[in-house]
Amino acid sequence: PLVGREAEIGVLRDVTDRVCEGRGGLCAVIGEAGLGKSRLIAEFSEELEAQGKRGPWWSSKPAHEEDPGRVTVGWVVGRAFSYNSSVPYGVIVDLLSTCLELHPEDTAHVRRSKLTDALESLLGDDTETHLPYLAPLLGIDLDSEASRATSNMAAPMLQRRTFSAVTALLEAAAARRPLVVVIEDLHWCDAVSLAVLEELMAVTERAMLLLLVTMRPDRDRPSWQFHETAARQYSHRYTPVAIEPLEATDSAQMLTQMLSGDFEPELADALISRAEGNPFYLEELLGSLLDAGSLVEEDGCWRITDAAARVDLSPTVAGLLISRLDSLDEGGKTVAQIASVIGREFRLSELRHLLDPAIDLEVALADLERRHLLEERAR
Repeated sequence: PLVGREAEIGVLRDVTDRVCEGRGGLCAVIGEAGLGKSRLIAEFSEELEAQGKRGPWWSSKPAHEEDPGRVTVGWVVGRAFSYNSSVPYGVIVDLLSTCLELHPEDTAHVRRSKLTDALESLLGDDTETHLPYLAPLLGIDLDSEASRATSNMAAPMLQRRTFSAVTALLEAAAARRPLVVVIEDLHWCDAVSLAVLEELMAVTERAMLLLLVTMRPDRDRPSWQFHETAARQYSHRYTPVAIEPLEATDSAQMLTQMLSGDFEPELADALISRAEGNPFYLEELLGSLLDAGSLVEEDGCWRITDAAARVDLSPTVAGLLISRLDSLDEGGKTVAQIASVIGREFRLSELRHLLDPAIDLEVALADLERRHLLEERAR
């Protein structure tokens, strides 16, 4: 269970309850790297699912007609990545690909069918209006006539109609059931996707749409304009959630959970002092000691061995991760690298599709899980 974030989880419950009541909203979870922004969102998503309150992002009919006695929210996640922060529409493509469940192994026919099925259900007669703009965005080929309609169009008009197609699709989904659109790591977001998100802000005024983003408090990045625009133009709908470092007592509780037992006070003091309230850093510090065999459990109590003096505990999260990845064999390193490019969550088939068949994937995954560098959610 999540430690030290009860108030923040409470805010997410409140903004989600409001969208379930028919009021759109905006929410930004803001905090430095490693403080648990994504973990907060993941825990809340799992809570909704466990309570039967989370459903698919779109439905063929209004939610109240499916189950009049229960309101569920649609939930979909798009992610920004550091390596494509300059790629136009990068975040929007990731979001729509997740919405439509587009996978690398899908054939061209399957990809087109997934798109047209969603559009025809949600947009009806307007499908042909928006299809020529959404299909190229997702790398889906259309017939020559549809392609010609956009190939000679001036860039500003093409962008305008692409924006309209994206907002029309999500607004139609939010008209049928409360919809939560999550954008992870907005600080890496490309400029064009940010512009689309600003247009979606206006949709929260007329549809059951909650835009929920995670971001770092970096005022020099273009992403900060999301916070500023929301606070300035949509203050009546905007809820910022600041994520602060954990208190020492919460960090100690984390250690208890991770070690599943007692530990020497000196061990707790050393780790908590070094982590400075950063839960991810605390996990990596502990992982580094476990990987190096520098922690032992004796009579139900964990203590640091003399070998700890030889462990190079980097003062940065990146340094710790590099150190832990360096201890993997070549297969494990390759799997970890490819998985990190796909994203925080990935399907096994996606990883296998990109991996050299000579690498024993199951062995590599088992090792990564054992080292707590990877967590399996489902098969």
